[in-house]
Amino acid sequence: MCTRQLPGAHVERIAALHYVRILRLAAGTSQAGVEAFLAAKLDAALPLDSEEVRAAVKPVAPKAPALSIPSPNLKSYDRLLPQVAR
Repeated sequence: MCTRQLPGAHVERIAALHYVRILRLAAGTSQAGVEAFLAAKLDAALPLDSEEVRAAVKPVAPKAPALSIPSPNLKSYDRLLPQVAR
């Protein structure tokens, strides 16, 4: 689909690089969002660029999960201190 549009705007090697970047972006973010953006660009017969796709899709950085870690009970270690202090 979009591989036919890319060589017209870029050298074939650069076009292949952009194509791989677009595929990776689709796999790592919203495939539907990338597909919709590409369809609009192709319908308008505009050249494709992976950076434009990235800006349009706006990948979201994953958030770290909230963790609840209880404080350790150090009393068992305190009982070992007299043994070590000999």
